[in-house]
Amino acid sequence: MRSLARAWRAKRGGEAVPLLTKLLIEGRDGHGADWPTFCALPELFPELAEIHLRFTIFLVSGGARVNAASFGPLQISYQRLTVLKIDSLVASYSSGHLTTPDAGRILRHIFAAVPNVRKLTIQHGSGWLSGNDRVAGNVLNAHPGVDGALSEMPNSLEHLHLDTFTLEPTDFDAAPDLSSLRLLMLTGCGPHATQMATRLVADNSGRRCPHLKLARCLIRVSSSVYSPLKSLDELLATSGSKPAPNVAATVEQHGADRPASAMAAGSSRLASSMAAGSSDME
Repeated sequence: MRSLARAWRAKRGGEAVPLLTKLLIEGRDGHGADWPTFCALPELFPELAEIHLRFTIFLVSGGARVNAASFGPLQISYQRLTVLKIDSLVASYSSGHLTTPDAGRILRHIFAAVPNVRKLTIQHGSGWLSGNDRVAGNVLNAHPGVDGALSEMPNSLEHLHLDTFTLEPTDFDAAPDLSSLRLLMLTGCGPHATQMATRLVADNSGRRCPHLKLARCLIRVSSSVYSPLKSLDELLATSGSKPAPNVAATVEQHGADRPASAMAAGSSRLASSMAAGSSDME
């Protein structure tokens, strides 16, 4: 990346910064981005507005667990970045998941580095154990929590997608101003995801997240891509449980009685939009 940035600077006279605005780093495990690269990009390409990547954080190297404290904070932030999509934090064959404190530390570094991001997707990813690991009696640890890191999310967020983190019911309670949030997507985030989303929508009568509606909260309880992705109004309509009064009022106000087929189509379109990383905003 550094040699590429130097070459582009040279072509622009040696002083002007490269005008790269969109960066896609693809590749399976072992061929994605590492943490030093992510830290260097704001300096090398300060005009970046959109990044889509997957990390290759190996948690076990040579039989020893990697110290996640080595993933330090960024010295320069992404001032122009509005879209960040991280397909995976850990390499799937790294024989483990981040611990909750380590995941919280890395999330805080990411949040601090993107103060103006509008669309943010962060997937922890799912590891797997090799045959040798199983023979040795190793056990894959659970997906991590966020260790309170959501309290440091940038308040510029309009779309937020978290994947394969074990969230607690109160994780959003300490979140900052979410007045711009219009779309929330929680996939594989544990049994409390629906409760968390419901609490946020119930608060939309105040100033915290006034633009977040039931149909714009998409939940997949399981981490499996084959598990259905449902909007919050679908989940409340089929759960058989009575929502809180302010949530019930929101359901009635925003037409929760529309046909299930329409709700399913709406959530499908929203999921497709998130997956494609569409840049249009409401």
